[in-house]
Amino acid sequence: QSYTFHLFSVMESLEKTRELGVRFIEIYPGQKMGEGFGDALFGYQLEQDQQKRLKEEAEARNIKIISSGVWTGQRAEWESIFSFAHSMGMEFISAEPAREDWDVVEELAEKYRIKVAVHNHPSENSYWKPEILLNNIEGRSQLTGACADVGHYKRMGLDPIASLQQLDGKVIALHF
Repeated sequence: QSYTFHLFSVMESLEKTRELGVRFIEIYPGQKMGEGFGDALFGYQLEQDQQKRLKEEAEARNIKIISSGVWTGQRAEWESIFSFAHSMGMEFISAEPAREDWDVVEELAEKYRIKVAVHNHPSENSYWKPEILLNNIEGRSQLTGACADVGHYKRMGLDPIASLQQLDGKVIALHF
């Protein structure tokens, strides 16, 4: 997750990721793009030529931009978020959709064939407990699952191992 490098630009984050020998990255919305991108921020507002250049920069470093997030979009933004993820060749997005947006998010996941990995920010209003997430995705597309942040489980007083065990078969991504 590029938030690890939140004091740096996307371009610097790609280079640091390469230096670590990691081949995949999830970039967070709003991160400054950096050198060669002017004042642009990472997100669905990037123009097609900027998206193309970003993919080329990642490929030159043998890195795949596998995901972006954590998205907490408004209902009207979800189409733009999924369209952007599709254009960038992402496999999933990490997100915390509003409970009332699940039908829209599920429909777009199916339309674009992009997984939705639901994050667990440490807030009583989020999907902070595995049971909350599981109740919200029960009976939904197989494209829905968890982006489990083990540090956040700990912050909320949950055992990270037990939490991951509860999510067996539903974990799409992990944040450490």
